[in-house]
Amino acid sequence: SCEGMDWYPSGPQLRVHCHSFAKNFGLWPAVRTNREVVQIRRTGPQRWAVVSNDNNLAVREGEKVIVTEEFDFVVLAVGSFSTASMPAKLPGAEAFDAGGGLRLHSSVLTDAAVLRGRRVIVVGAGKSA
Repeated sequence: SCEGMDWYPSGPQLRVHCHSFAKNFGLWPAVRTNREVVQIRRTGPQRWAVVSNDNNLAVREGEKVIVTEEFDFVVLAVGSFSTASMPAKLPGAEAFDAGGGLRLHSSVLTDAAVLRGRRVIVVGAGKSA
């Protein structure tokens, strides 16, 4: 259930939700965490070989333990939305800021009251728009 989740959940909220989902549906034994994925390759129709450095098996810090496993499905959760991305140079930004304008990334907007009484433009795509 997604009850109680934000519309755009934070990383910690998603982690709790995914753990709960996997455990509730008996998927946890198939979940792999704390791994550096080195390669993913298709080995057949709906079959994937995942080569990873399993940090859970390393005895010494920095040791690489390369493991290859085959799966029917692979979920890529690479965190592409974990870091806000805004253009460094935007024409007219200095004048906009000097005139009392507010530029912010959707990831830091936690209270819509900040926008009350303002004219707003949303620029972006995907999760940010």
